Amino acid sequence: MSRARRIADACARNGGPLLPHLTTRNAARDLDRIRRALGEDKISAWGVSYGTYVGAVYATMFPHRTDRIVLDSNNDPDPRRVARGWAANYAVGVEDRFPDFAAWAAARHPEYGLGADAAAVRETFLRLAADLDRHPIPWPGALPPSSPATNCATSCSVPCTRTRTSPAWPG
Repeated sequence: MSRARRIADACARNGGPLLPHLTTRNAARDLDRIRRALGEDKISAWGVSYGTYVGAVYATMFPHRTDRIVLDSNNDPDPRRVARGWAANYAVGVEDRFPDFAAWAAARHPEYGLGADAAAVRETFLRLAADLDRHPIPWPGALPPSSPATNCATSCSVPCTRTRTSPAWPG
């Protein structure tokens, strides 16, 4: 709680007159202005993390201007679930869906080499996650210089993102 208070105080101190306008609804309005500036009637977008919430709000505010919206990494905007609470909630979803990914990856073992069955894929993933927790792979620009990677959720986003680009990704 003290960290959240320090961040809120710094925002209040440094945000100036812009601070009250930094809202999700305004971010959705900004997205609509970008759509208009591009001359598009409708927008298609891929939202990850907070972008998922912005995409959902955009689609709610501008349904007639929404084409295809992919909402990846859904999060709960409930203020009681921010920071660690959000991460714990996110972990439940990851755990619920991991068996689907593991089965998909196992069926493609010759291509990805993660394991020939779902149990082997899970074992490989957990071993890689533990390795990344001990020895994070630098990803320039992904984290502010003063913020070390704190867990595999941060560290392993590069290989996960690369895998998600496959057109055969389940879902």
